[in-house]
Amino acid sequence: MKTTNRSVLVLAVLLVAVITHAAETPVGDWKGESSRGEYTIAITSDDAGTLAGQMTSGRGPNDLTNLKHDGNQLSFTNLLEFNGQSVELNFAGTIDGDTFTGTISTPRGERPITLTRAQSGATGIPDLVGTWKLVGESQFGTLEHTFVLNEDGTGTYASSGESSDISNLKVEGKKVTFDMTVYGGPQPYPVAFDGAYDADALTGDMISQGSSFAKLTAPRAKGLAQWAGVWKLVGESRYGPLEHVLTIASDGKAKYASGGDVSDVSNVKIDGSKIDFNMTVFGGGGSYDVAFTGKFDGDDLNGDVMTSGASFAAVKASKE
Repeated sequence: MKTTNRSVLVLAVLLVAVITHAAETPVGDWKGESSRGEYTIAITSDDAGTLAGQMTSGRGPNDLTNLKHDGNQLSFTNLLEFNGQSVELNFAGTIDGDTFTGTISTPRGERPITLTRAQSGATGIPDLVGTWKLVGESQFGTLEHTFVLNEDGTGTYASSGESSDISNLKVEGKKVTFDMTVYGGPQPYPVAFDGAYDADALTGDMISQGSSFAKLTAPRAKGLAQWAGVWKLVGESRYGPLEHVLTIASDGKAKYASGGDVSDVSNVKIDGSKIDFNMTVFGGGGSYDVAFTGKFDGDDLNGDVMTSGASFAAVKASKE
């Protein structure tokens, strides 16, 4: 009898351990850091339990492949492509609550990694943060709308020169829905967007009274290209007012103008809507190598011009 009871107890302990491991879901937004800056790995699951994910870094978003989850073990692959070459990053490790510890295997070897699951915000939002230029055709003609999503899940939807806040945002797997107001004609109209996104584009339907009246699509702008335009930065420094201009082309290349001269923007690092880059500023009869760190928020940009690791001037801009 004692042997039977002991066996039952051992079996119960083993079952508790198995259940505990099985409860370690990989779904969420995992934050990590490398020598190139911070990155986010967003993992989702559909109704059938199929996993999908994306890794978003300064190079832009990449879909994950070979996602495998067993108990508290998780592995996946991220394929990076740049300069005509492909580099395969293989992640494998253990989930313990909101911490993932394991290794990254690359052609150069293996190194340890630790990821931390974000506790706030909706899963999948980091993949959508940014500006989307949606175009499509409707019975009223060509539509050109702009959808802007911020890191905190708030956003705006612009049409016909007017803008409204979005509401009821839902991101489930690769699907995204939200409500907004569109403008055009004699009055504004409450409508909904029902679509899906991937590494390359956002596509969907504008829904009114339960029916689609327009199909829209927006290619994903990567890197600085998602904020293409002219940004007039103003601020105060110890030497007086600053008026600088950041110009971002549609191909993501950027120029920084100050003191009547222009420099290229270099060493760009992007994390969601946060941005860091280096540039040269001109003034006082000389040129100075400095850095910029800031954050885009829709059509606003706020940040600091940095020198020797400290802020030289706080600046802000609205997109023209």
